[in-house]
Amino acid sequence: MELSVLSHDLHALPLGTQLAGAALVLFLSMLALRLFSNACPGKAPPVEEGIPFVGGLIKFSKGPLPLMTELYAKHGEAFTVPLLHKKMTFLIGPHVAPHFYNATDDKMSQSEVYDFNVPTFGRGVVYDVDQRVRSEQFRWVANALQTTKLRSYVPAFKLEAEEYFSKWEDEGVVDFMAVFSELIILTASRTLLGREIRESMFREVADLYHDLDDGMRPISVIFPYLPTAFHRKRDAACAALHAIFKKVITSRRASAAKEDDILQVLIDSRYRNVYGGRATTDNEIAGLLIALLFAGQHTSSVTSSWTGYRMLANPQWWKASRPTPALDSCLHTCLYICPGSPAPQPSQQPLHLPTYRLLPTSTHHPFLSPHIPIHIHIHTLAGTPPSLPPLPAPLQAAQEEQRHVMAAHGDALDMDVLNGMNTLHLNIQEALRMNPPLIMVMRLAKEAFPVTTSTGKTFVVPKGHIVAASPTFAHRLPHIFKEPDEYQPDRYLPPREEDKPVKLSYVGFGGGRHACMGQNFAYLQIKTLWSVMLRNFEFELLDPVPEPDYTSMVIGPKACRVRYRRKKLVA
Repeated sequence: MELSVLSHDLHALPLGTQLAGAALVLFLSMLALRLFSNACPGKAPPVEEGIPFVGGLIKFSKGPLPLMTELYAKHGEAFTVPLLHKKMTFLIGPHVAPHFYNATDDKMSQSEVYDFNVPTFGRGVVYDVDQRVRSEQFRWVANALQTTKLRSYVPAFKLEAEEYFSKWEDEGVVDFMAVFSELIILTASRTLLGREIRESMFREVADLYHDLDDGMRPISVIFPYLPTAFHRKRDAACAALHAIFKKVITSRRASAAKEDDILQVLIDSRYRNVYGGRATTDNEIAGLLIALLFAGQHTSSVTSSWTGYRMLANPQWWKASRPTPALDSCLHTCLYICPGSPAPQPSQQPLHLPTYRLLPTSTHHPFLSPHIPIHIHIHTLAGTPPSLPPLPAPLQAAQEEQRHVMAAHGDALDMDVLNGMNTLHLNIQEALRMNPPLIMVMRLAKEAFPVTTSTGKTFVVPKGHIVAASPTFAHRLPHIFKEPDEYQPDRYLPPREEDKPVKLSYVGFGGGRHACMGQNFAYLQIKTLWSVMLRNFEFELLDPVPEPDYTSMVIGPKACRVRYRRKKLVA
């Protein structure tokens, strides 16, 4: 009887009141379900949202780095943040990273999280195609970055650098980020886009690239087609670049000439397992050129800049009063390694710089090129290993390395010479550890998968979650890298080798299945530019080491003044 009266009373209410009541009941039910699912994630990583439905988005909008710092301290290496109707699970550090980096695209997909790049690159390439097509397109790029091809790119790097710096005054003040942004696009234009672009259309292409780059804003990740002024300029620049590249491609196809650049490799490529094995289209080649330019320009210019700032700001890193850590740890049994010449006799001194390198027999040296002929002989020494001549501060150490290289090879800069620059390589590697260009890399979990933390706790990341890893955060974990906020390029040498005990500790160029295929290209490019600079200039920081610019999509340094003075390095 009472229920029927209540029902009658409810029906007597105005329709608007009934609808509002129903909406309130629905909202409260959803709120209760949301709070319960956040509080009781089961086997999934802990969930942190705060205000239901919007709290995670508010936290994320303040920046992913503060969010990760707060929640890593609270929850450890795996946690989830709801973002409106989606959930993002963060996996921090190498112990929880293997599946993220090693899984195939059908298990951890890139397309759904990176499709905001489609209006920048154009249709039919990279994230606008399925995994089978994308893997074939990446195969073409890998072919263009093989050793034989890389060897041919180095003279172009050197030519562009020498021409660029020949226009500098004898002294002045510059910003490394501005310098390398110009230099990298110059070298990329010649080796990637082609001679025709570099010699006759470079300025137009550079201006269009600027508009394209400016159209990539944080809002673009969520709303890539929002009708904003910068998106309209981006779309116009993309269309114009496609038209320019297609004109060059048509001319190349019509001629019998073959150029030694990445553009030519793409023109000559064909699909194997899709599209009936057809050749590449002009549209696909243009889109891939834009994608490659985009990827390489940011990574190389940012890393080159940080390398300079870090070297200049750390005058006490490699003290002159002690031998290098690599030699401190040598055992009596050592490897004589001499590129391209006979091994010394056992009675000789075991090390003669710059010709020989002395290494522990158990150590795989990360900088020896597999393409340089070497003679390896093992000898047992009666005494302790000798000390290297004193090596001063990072920039001076790099200069001293250049003197050794010049004494052995003159002014030559080729792939083999560059691969022997261990000190410069270490400085680049450490600069990239401290300041990787990307805060986060992402995938979409197509199926649930387990992760186990460094403390042995196991979680199951649910299907459908966006999964994020952070090179920036992972590279500063103190249980992986000792004194992670200190610039210590020797941390990669024996006996420390801090990047070795746990795989995927160092992910400056990604890792696993999706490691950056352009990293060797980047190292050669950056080494060439810095070699030319070290041989011709002295540098001095006028400002403190700049802070990272976290407002950008790619994290480069803020403005910083550097004084240069022309001074020829003597071998």
